[in-house]
Amino acid sequence: MPCDVVQGEDAIIHVVFEAPHTIRSMKTVARVTFGLNFNYTLGENEVTCNHLQNTYCPLQKGEIVQYTLRMFIEPFFPTIAVSVDFLVEDSDRIPIWCARIRIQVVNPQQKRILSDYSNRPSLNRFLLKHRPSNEVN
Repeated sequence: MPCDVVQGEDAIIHVVFEAPHTIRSMKTVARVTFGLNFNYTLGENEVTCNHLQNTYCPLQKGEIVQYTLRMFIEPFFPTIAVSVDFLVEDSDRIPIWCARIRIQVVNPQQKRILSDYSNRPSLNRFLLKHRPSNEVN
């Protein structure tokens, strides 16, 4: 089931990850897929280092990082389900982590109706914890 996001509001994703190497700066890229693939500009939110909660850049290898990613859901976005790929890469364009999230865009009137259902995913707020790829489950 996709997570609901509301037109005219920020979708907020709290991410916890481990720095895989020393990182001077990072950029967050969003790519939306719904039949076509296109990059979605995050504006000032793409400067990842400006949205760290427990530390600041440069990051040291092995440092545990808390990051708040924000993506504004434009009021003109159609009320459909789409996949959004998020990629955080360093200044050398080396990927640090990525995630694909399925979202359902809803209008503000639908938000009021949906918030009455306790079994629906939380509107506009997510938590991701990234584990290094060499970690065993």
